[in-house]
Amino acid sequence: MAIGFAGLLGFKSPINFDSPYLTTNLRDFWRRWHITLSDWIRDYVYIPLGGGQKGKIRKYFNLMVAMVLTGLWHGAASHFIFWGFWHGLGLFGTHIFSDFKKSTDSLSKWKNVLGSFLAGLLTFNFVSFGWIFFRSENLQTSFSLIKSLFNFDKIFEPFKIYILFLIIFGFFIFLFERKIREILIDFQKNCHFFF
Repeated sequence: MAIGFAGLLGFKSPINFDSPYLTTNLRDFWRRWHITLSDWIRDYVYIPLGGGQKGKIRKYFNLMVAMVLTGLWHGAASHFIFWGFWHGLGLFGTHIFSDFKKSTDSLSKWKNVLGSFLAGLLTFNFVSFGWIFFRSENLQTSFSLIKSLFNFDKIFEPFKIYILFLIIFGFFIFLFERKIREILIDFQKNCHFFF
C-alpha cells in the first residue's frame, strides 16, 4: 500500500523484494530480501567493519555482527537477535561452502538442474524455519513450537488429499509469479476499455 500511495503522489519507490524465495543460497536471498535494509547494513555495518577484506575469520565475524544487528533492528528482543544469529550462521555456512567450491573442482555437478533445485529447497526451508524465531513472542515460544513440529505422535488431523493439491497449486503460483503478473498486466493493457 505504501508503494501504491507513493506512486499516486509521484514518488517511485525502489524495488525492495526481488523474488527472494527463488534463490539457491542465502547470499543471494539477502541481496533480494528487504533490499534497502540489506544495502544499508552492508554499507554502514559490514563494509566499515572490514567486510571480507581482512581475512576469512574476520569476514565471518563481520557477517555475524551484521546479521545480529539486522535482527536487533527489527526489535530489541531475544527472538529477533536469535533470528539474526540464525541467518548469520546460515551465511557463515554459505560462505564456507562457496570458498570450498572455489578451491575444488569436484563439486561442479552442483551446477546442474537437480543441484540448483536442492540448493533452492534447502535455502527456502532454512529461511522458513528462521521465521519461527522472528514471529514468536519470545525464544521460549519458538523452541516450544519447534519441539511440537517434530512431535509426530501428536498429529491432530489426518492428511487430506486436497491439501496436497493446494500445496502443489501454491508452489506453481509461487514459481511462475512473474510470468502470471506479466500476463495479467498485458491483459489489463489490452482490455483497458472495460475499466
